[in-house]
Amino acid sequence: MDFNNFDNYKEIEQSLNTLYKSKKYDFTESSISNGLLDDLIQSGYVAIFNQDYEINPLYITALIFKQAGYNGINLDLFSFFIDIPNILSVTNNHIHTLQKHLEGKQLITSALKEPYNHVEEGMLTKGFPIEDGYKISGIKSFVENYNEATSILFSFQTSEGIKLALINKERLKHLDHVTTSSKILSQIHFKDVEVNFKEIIEINNVLEALNHIELSQKLMRSMFLEGVTKKMMELTSAYTADRKQFDRPIATFQAVSHRAASMFIDQECLHLINKQALYSLAEKRNDMENHILSAKAWSADVAHNSSYSAQHLHGGMGVSKEYDLWKYCLLAKEHEIMNDSRTVALNKLGKNITLNQ
Repeated sequence: MDFNNFDNYKEIEQSLNTLYKSKKYDFTESSISNGLLDDLIQSGYVAIFNQDYEINPLYITALIFKQAGYNGINLDLFSFFIDIPNILSVTNNHIHTLQKHLEGKQLITSALKEPYNHVEEGMLTKGFPIEDGYKISGIKSFVENYNEATSILFSFQTSEGIKLALINKERLKHLDHVTTSSKILSQIHFKDVEVNFKEIIEINNVLEALNHIELSQKLMRSMFLEGVTKKMMELTSAYTADRKQFDRPIATFQAVSHRAASMFIDQECLHLINKQALYSLAEKRNDMENHILSAKAWSADVAHNSSYSAQHLHGGMGVSKEYDLWKYCLLAKEHEIMNDSRTVALNKLGKNITLNQ
């Protein structure tokens, strides 16, 4: 079965490669401050969220992240391309503001994750009723592009269930944290922050929407890692073919060729599993969660093994900043554990299978 399910796949893939290579985007800067988001908007890659677009946006979004990983782009637009569009597709209000976000006119970021907590366990951020809304207390972590955003979309638990609200960030306090790959992710501290009813996002089933966002995040993280590990494999192949020892390319040594062959097998398996998971999510199949958990577990495992093998086969060059491999190893290390590590994903998958889900 062809899980890509749309025409012009190769053309779009090449177009993204050309875009990513057209400028030297600073590895440590955000995709907003270095102009990458503006370039993606101008190139039409945000227009995929138009309701009349002929291709499912998920397929294009997957390519955006996969090719970003392949080109060593430290892409921090998961909130922009996944969280906000998902909410826009199911809400009945604040539509104008959310659309302005996708036009690049009013940047919103999302605060949906909490420290050491998952969606199905319930929200630790609480909303307590007041006369015209709620008073919020709690902590949200892993918030992208907080410093560039004007508004924050966040979730909180109430006695009536989980709610979403969209507020101006000037009412909040935050701490910035630098990640393994030098990106800045923020932590927001809610302390008696008042939210009125007009700022609530109206959605029929908030938990279902949040679960769908979490699955989409996992899959796009896995697609990103597919691109990262593919490039690491290609760099390793080229280096071992060129590097000589005892007047022979080291790629001809049995131990080296076996290690490189394992990288190739891992990469091909990850490519197939990702495509199957992408198809399942796009078609909203009943088994989509299990396919996505499988993909995340595989991508985390392949990222770890490929990084280890690539650095081993490169020797000292593997950690030299004069050579590109170091960037890919940092990306592999960070994204391996984001949106669930291999162990967490496998535990969830095992639980689903045990419960026949």
